[in-house]
Amino acid sequence: MLKGIWRDLFHAGRSLTKARAFTFVCVASLGIGMVPIIAIPYWARVLKMPPAGVQTKGFVQLVTTGRGEAGEAWSYPDFETLRESDTGIALIGWTNGVARVANETREGASTASVGTMFVTANYFRTLGVPLARGAGFDATGDNPSTAEPVVIVGHDYWQNQMGAEPDIIGKTLTLDDIPHVVVGVAPEHFSGHMGYQARQLFLPLGRYPPLRADTTFRFDRSREWLVVHGRLSTGAGIGQASAAVAAVTSRLATDYPATNRLKAGIVVPYDPLGHFNEFRIVETLFFTLTGAVLVVVCLNISGMMLVRSAMRERELSIRHAIGASRGRLVRYLLSEAIVLAGLGAVLASVVIFNAPRLFARLAEQPLPFEVQEALKLDPLIVAICSGLCLATTLTFGLLPAIRFSRPVIISSLKDDAGVGGFRAGRVHRFTAALQVAITVPLTVLSAIALDLARVTATGDLGFDSDALYAAPLKFDDRQSERVELRTRSVGDDLERRVNFKESREDSPSEWRALQILPRQERPGHDEF
Repeated sequence: MLKGIWRDLFHAGRSLTKARAFTFVCVASLGIGMVPIIAIPYWARVLKMPPAGVQTKGFVQLVTTGRGEAGEAWSYPDFETLRESDTGIALIGWTNGVARVANETREGASTASVGTMFVTANYFRTLGVPLARGAGFDATGDNPSTAEPVVIVGHDYWQNQMGAEPDIIGKTLTLDDIPHVVVGVAPEHFSGHMGYQARQLFLPLGRYPPLRADTTFRFDRSREWLVVHGRLSTGAGIGQASAAVAAVTSRLATDYPATNRLKAGIVVPYDPLGHFNEFRIVETLFFTLTGAVLVVVCLNISGMMLVRSAMRERELSIRHAIGASRGRLVRYLLSEAIVLAGLGAVLASVVIFNAPRLFARLAEQPLPFEVQEALKLDPLIVAICSGLCLATTLTFGLLPAIRFSRPVIISSLKDDAGVGGFRAGRVHRFTAALQVAITVPLTVLSAIALDLARVTATGDLGFDSDALYAAPLKFDDRQSERVELRTRSVGDDLERRVNFKESREDSPSEWRALQILPRQERPGHDEF
């Protein structure tokens, strides 16, 4: 049996080499159709890959439910209560922020904003990520009143910005005008336990600016800003831990009804993209759209296979006449479809696995570590390619194989052309109708999308957009009330500028004076 299959594949390959144009069109079409189908799980694997060094087994996240919505943020007092309770989880709390790093250069002093994580003292220990250098934080880092200004620097930051000093431990780094002692260097390729965080500095949670600036911030249960992860204790399961967390939050709802009455907590598995990401929905949508494209390609090739099989009907009749069974003919015809599908999958895989390297070379940038890891041989991707080959083979090759596996011997042998015109029947009409049924809606949707883009680009906005400008305002870790105040101040400042500009013909000297004033002396200016 196996020997016969290999013989059929060999003869199929030899037959396809004689029909070079047909083979080229089929392989190129299948390659184009398979590229997105293979690329989606491939890039999904890249995006969902946990950062280097993170031990995912037993690692979980605590999320809140209630009040009509779910969220990932907790208040600091709720986090402390959970951490002191017996939940069967070693908890860590963290939040993102920005720190201004002072640099001394030949041109003088300068500052740069660097992505920072504010974490509890047990952060690296709970993740199971050993530091490349140094001992890391101690337990006093979680208390803003006793926290010593210390910092753990990222491996890339240590190498690129600090010259990879071997005796970096104990040196000082000025952050937000405060000297911090370097107590550790994060391991290579680690920039936070969430995907694509790109954090370069790690500070104790007690150094979080709102905790230091506002004495009530630490005890306010209405301010939810802290993300909580943890590792299950040995022998504990997610269900058991979730029940323990729900019991604690139920007690908090009774003790603090003003802020916790409608809030409950549960434990969910760790996801590098966050528990409430919509990646699954996007992945399903892309699979649906690209699958429809591949179906259209397969129907096109199915029609070409029908024509090719009809042209070979005389050959098939001779094979049938000398003793080939119908199953044997079906296997012979399917072998050509398998060869075409395999070549298409190989072409798609070559494109997918070499395109990142090509783009990186053109951009003269190294590939990210996650992409390099994803480019390694993975049994899942191999299984997807194999399953895709089988599915496409059955889609475009099975119907022609079944149809021409029972040739009418006498009429086929009498037909000098070898093509039975009476063969154009139900299967051909069905596949053509199915192809039209799929392509027409896709064409209509594409036309609607293009028309919407045209209307958006040329539509009347209701105002003159020629003199409209936009500029980002970076407030870093300022409190929301302060941000709102400064944003309103900037708006008032801009309004005054517009009024001055409109009246510059009446008082041009006043407008010119406003233009040359330093920022601190401009009317209504608030430094931001």
